[in-house]
Amino acid sequence: MTKVALIVFLLFLVLNVAAVMAQCPTCQGTGKIECPHCNGYGYVKPTISNLGVQAWTSEQAVFVRGTFQNKEDFGFYGRPIAEVEAPSQTYTNASTRTYFPPQEKIAITLTIEGIEYNDYRYLSNQRYVMGRIIISEVEEISCPYCDGTGFVTCPDCGGALIEGGVTEYGGGGREQKQDVPISFPVDLTIVGVGVAAAVAIGAIVVVRRKKVTEKDLRTLAPIEFQKWVVQRLSGKASSLRDSRIGIDAYTAEGHPIQIRQSDNIDRNAIENFASLMGRIKAKNGVIIAFSFADDSIRGIVRARMNYRVEIKKVTVKELIERRDII
Repeated sequence: MTKVALIVFLLFLVLNVAAVMAQCPTCQGTGKIECPHCNGYGYVKPTISNLGVQAWTSEQAVFVRGTFQNKEDFGFYGRPIAEVEAPSQTYTNASTRTYFPPQEKIAITLTIEGIEYNDYRYLSNQRYVMGRIIISEVEEISCPYCDGTGFVTCPDCGGALIEGGVTEYGGGGREQKQDVPISFPVDLTIVGVGVAAAVAIGAIVVVRRKKVTEKDLRTLAPIEFQKWVVQRLSGKASSLRDSRIGIDAYTAEGHPIQIRQSDNIDRNAIENFASLMGRIKAKNGVIIAFSFADDSIRGIVRARMNYRVEIKKVTVKELIERRDII
């Protein structure tokens, strides 16, 4: 009976030690959480408030004035477009691209001309001319809150225990213990005895993160796979416009990255990326994939000869093993 009681007592103390060494529940020991401003995507689409629009007629034209406020902490460009509806059609006029300064109000006035006589007569007889201004071509930009990485420092543990930016999927520095102290009342004498007992019986309680594998990464959603690669390279996610043309991210030096969650990337894929780099005037680029076909090296040589660009191919295995790849 005494032995059973002693075993139960030792197990209780060991569990107390494990609780003290628990992971941060907010970030699961990674030190990072998804950026709440961009939801982990690395880019945001700015919003602007419409504070009111007025419209009036004069000299066969309609004038439309709107007041807008950029409530973001960063500025951006957009194209104002004025519209007014008449009996026969809707008349529009677009302005040049306009800069909206952060946290400022600006007034925009657009003139709509070329209105047919009957339509203008109808609008002139209206007590209130119904005009509007919309802001188009507002591009998604790299999130300024997370520098385009999609992740910010965990507010609960401050990320202080993270070395090399370990991510949710094992990216970043070496595999290590993810230990975050959790404060709760435990008698120090008992803890001391428990630690000694745990050492005596050879019990070591640590929390280790399982190393990521290629199999794990193959099952990720494409957006999550891209996030993993970007953080692994300490790069930045691309804008929506860049991603549409085939650029998924940029290195810390600003070189374009194309991320392919597939195998046997061949010469054609390499040459297509080289052609894209030529259009954006990039001299160096990186393409990521699980594996490359035998003729991919020919694509790299042709890219150098035809487009004067240098492309580095990197496998996912190299990323996992953290080799000197860039």
